[in-house]
Amino acid sequence: MKKTFILILFIGLNTLIKAQGQWISLNSGTSNFLPSVFFTAADTGYVGDEIGNIYKTTNGGISWNIISTIPIEPLALSFINTNTGLAASNYIIKTTNGGTSWSQVFPDSGFVFNNIQMLDKDTAVIFGFDNTYYGIAFITDNGGNTWTRIAKFPSALSCTGFFLNSKKGFATDGLTIYKTIDGGSNWMSFPTSWTNVINSIFFINPTDGFAAGGEPGKILRTTNSGTSWADINESFSSPLYSIFFTSQDTGYACGGTGFNSGTIIKTNDSGLTWSQATSTIQTFYCIHFPNANTGYTVGTNGTILKYTTVMGIQDNISDIDNTIVYPNPNNGNMQVSYEIPENTNGTFEVDNLMGEKLFSYSLFGGKNTFSIFRSELEQGIYFYRAMAGNRQIAADKIVVIK
Repeated sequence: MKKTFILILFIGLNTLIKAQGQWISLNSGTSNFLPSVFFTAADTGYVGDEIGNIYKTTNGGISWNIISTIPIEPLALSFINTNTGLAASNYIIKTTNGGTSWSQVFPDSGFVFNNIQMLDKDTAVIFGFDNTYYGIAFITDNGGNTWTRIAKFPSALSCTGFFLNSKKGFATDGLTIYKTIDGGSNWMSFPTSWTNVINSIFFINPTDGFAAGGEPGKILRTTNSGTSWADINESFSSPLYSIFFTSQDTGYACGGTGFNSGTIIKTNDSGLTWSQATSTIQTFYCIHFPNANTGYTVGTNGTILKYTTVMGIQDNISDIDNTIVYPNPNNGNMQVSYEIPENTNGTFEVDNLMGEKLFSYSLFGGKNTFSIFRSELEQGIYFYRAMAGNRQIAADKIVVIK
């Protein structure tokens, strides 16, 4: 089914001052352990705690409200839009009203799920352990009404994964990495020489991917779609639990000892080298970026850190950073509405995951709308950025599904 992609950008050039990105501490209002975080936009996101509370913010983490208490510890969260999301632990629950209420969509079977990924409104993949401590993976293609087991892995060290689309995905049982190109009907295995347990996998395109784990913290990298994995020649004192890339070049990983130290590391060269972005006495277990300029990580003692490149924000920040994508995914056709100050010119550009610019449109001062028809775009993830003058005002991703 063909869909229309409507992208509304609210741009106010004179209301921000850009600065180098930094991690700042947010007041979560709790000292509970926070295992999961997911943001649907720069300002709107969800965090789960160890006793089942779901916290929500709509102002970029300035304030958090408990919007519901669920009967599981949400080890993982994934949303496809502001209203529809899944939470995973002993079973899977779903919300369609922004987390206010949840319904169970996977039976309490003795399994434990620690990773979940919504690919679209109908398709999601979950990873975890069965009651014999083997790694397992399930997929749904009807919004969680029914689930099909697509894997049972022989090791119980870890079980997590990452899917690029409903057919192509990767998984690990801790030491071996597996790949499927048919939605999990068949898996190819690629043993690694690594003795560290892999805790997180992330692919920035169909060929380039990363795996992070510990202890001590290490990172693996593939450039041939998972056929072989090279050990990045760097070692970190703390285990790494979550990895996330915002572009072909830029990525982040987080971790810690679980007791008295935590770390966030960053790369600007496609994972070849990493440097410490920040460190604290808390351990971070999950990291998520809704766009290239804004990120969040959570962990022990109610700790939430926010990465931001925006400083000196005025009260109308929600009118600046709020990017409404409806619907998402799309088929390559989109409408762009924007508003920038009069007598200001700009550009709207779209890149692929390799960082290659695919097309560019001119923006003119005032409030305008234009349409883009790019049916030749292949299925995948793309990134746009909007510039006013020589300053980047907005950036986010575009998902194309054929």
